[in-house]
Amino acid sequence: MHLALQAGPARRRFADALGLAFILAVLLDLLSPSLLFLPTITAGGDTPCHYPTAVWLKDQLLPQLRLHGWYPGTYLGQPLLLTYFPLPFVLMAALAPLTGMPVAFKLGTALGVFLLPLFAYLALRRMRLPFPAPLLGSAAALVFLYVEKNPIWGGTVASTLTGEFAYTYGIGLATLFLGELLRAREDGRGPWLPAVLLALTGCAHGYAVLWAGLTASGLLLWDRRPLRALGWLAAVAALAFALAAPFLLPLLVAWGWTTPYDDAWIDITTRGLLPALLWPLFACAAAGFALVVSPWRPAWLLDRRLLLLAWGAVAGAALTCAGPGLGVIDVRFAPFAQLALALCGASVLGLAVGQAALVDLV
Repeated sequence: MHLALQAGPARRRFADALGLAFILAVLLDLLSPSLLFLPTITAGGDTPCHYPTAVWLKDQLLPQLRLHGWYPGTYLGQPLLLTYFPLPFVLMAALAPLTGMPVAFKLGTALGVFLLPLFAYLALRRMRLPFPAPLLGSAAALVFLYVEKNPIWGGTVASTLTGEFAYTYGIGLATLFLGELLRAREDGRGPWLPAVLLALTGCAHGYAVLWAGLTASGLLLWDRRPLRALGWLAAVAALAFALAAPFLLPLLVAWGWTTPYDDAWIDITTRGLLPALLWPLFACAAAGFALVVSPWRPAWLLDRRLLLLAWGAVAGAALTCAGPGLGVIDVRFAPFAQLALALCGASVLGLAVGQAALVDLV
């Protein structure tokens, strides 16, 4: 790592590629390809309950160019995918002709686990964080995936395997959206690419798009033209809504027919809000925040990229507290705060290591 810090861009890219390959190899060791490509239906948690959805979408709905429709197989019939998220199932349907539906279903449920570290890396790269911060961010996402304290909160491997695979797509896409949003705003580009990513986030999971939208408001905290930034963010939101409208409009129209799920799971005694596996990353983030308010504040810590990630942690915590008031379950927002704080800690560590290497060179 020390040699890579002092080397040129080519060696840094090689170090990144090597690090990402190692992270993916760790995940492949956990989710064995020999099992993923075995033509059996997944068991565990709510996961097998989603298999008929994938089959019905592929065989009945997509041939009619529809994303939702009536399914007679459960509850004496139900409006399939009207109040759930279609993106993972569309990917499964696309893979099915190549692999068969059982394998396509397995790959579709597991893909979000492999994408999260890659999306974390790309997000920090799009934010122009220097080496090794993006790779450390990817490693932080890997550590987050291994958290087992909250097996049904969302975002982790344990949550994914119990049926929360759509959430895993959502948290990854939301993270990538934030990286692209900051880059597009800084470069003075239009809202199209961030809007596409936000629309995909909305089609992956509703909690993710709420967190991404609230975190995006952090751009207004330091933009020198906040009114213009507000208009640009409104354009991103409007375009994203228009792109996701075939899914979102029927969902919103039918929302009044859904059963509320606004249980308050989190109280002062709830364990798992600060998983021990993430303590080192939280400590790095806390050290960075402590330095920011200290008289010996390093100039590199006053960084809008770190501020956006910190704002993401605040947004996740705020949504967790407001969950029951919004009519949704509170625990689904906590992992966003955890991941944002972990990525912030990894970024602080990456910037500190990079600064130390510059000092050595001098």
